[in-house]
Formats: sequence, C-alpha cells, structure tokens
Amino acid sequence: MGKIAGLYGAAAGVFIIASLTVFGATDPVISRLIGYATIAIGLSVIFFAVKRHRDLNKAGAISFLGAFLAGLAVAGVAGLTYVIGWEVYLYATDYRFMEEYAQNAIARQEAAGLSGNDLDAFVKTTEEMMKGYRNPAFRIPITFLEIFPVGFAISALSAFFLKRKNG
Repeated sequence: MGKIAGLYGAAAGVFIIASLTVFGATDPVISRLIGYATIAIGLSVIFFAVKRHRDLNKAGAISFLGAFLAGLAVAGVAGLTYVIGWEVYLYATDYRFMEEYAQNAIARQEAAGLSGNDLDAFVKTTEEMMKGYRNPAFRIPITFLEIFPVGFAISALSAFFLKRKNG
C-alpha cells in the first residue's frame, strides 16, 4: 500500500497546491469555496487508491478498517505534500502571506464599520494570530489540518463503499 499511498497522495497534494495557486481568490468567501472544492476534488483520489489497493494487493477483498487505513495513508501523504508545498510557497514569497492576510482582514472589518474598542480588539487578536503563525511548530500542524479532516471523511466514505468480503 505504501507505493499506492505515496503516488496517489503526492498527486493529490500537488493538485491541491497547484489549483489553489492558480484559482486562489482575494475574497474570503470565494477563496474558502474554491479552497474546499479543490481539496475535495484533489482528495477524491483516495477512493481510487483504495480501490486499486483492494483489487491489486488484497485479491478483491478488504475490510472497512483496512480500506479506511489505506485511505488515511493517502490523506496523510497528501497532507504532508501540501505542507511541504505551502512551506516552499511561504519561503519563496518571503513569508508575506500572513501579513497580507491580516491587513486584508483588518481592512474588511474597517470597511464593514468596525471601529473603536471593537476594532482594537480585532487588531490585537489578528496580531496574536500572526505571531503564532510565524512559529513553524504552530503553522505546520495548522496547515496539515486544513486538508486532513476532508481526507478523513473521504477515507471513511471510500471504506464504506469499497469494503468487500471474500467470496
């Protein structure tokens, strides 16, 4: 399963990174929609990886748990690939993402009419988030968790539909 997980997981991770780079949007709502659609499409390879594993390595039979664990392996490789890609992107852009994100978030709140103590509190929270994001020990798990829960869900669904007993 390792070879299948590596191949399909890396492909999913690269697809997600490439798609988010090409189709990224500045509007937060559209950006989230594009992001989760891209993640779901990219991680749909989990289904095909589990089916391939079942058919090639398990003689056409696999338990729910076996299929689920195979799917999680693909999701894990995809998550790792995504984290590595994101770290390369941050490095290549001199780690400007979080600062630009924070500035845009503050500007959106100001444009929405937030002012005074409420705006000050929002700015303070945003600055604390930026400080945490600068720390790789905080940033890397957060980045991994952006896509892994979707992979978890797709792994469970794939296992449900692909489980098959011998005979």
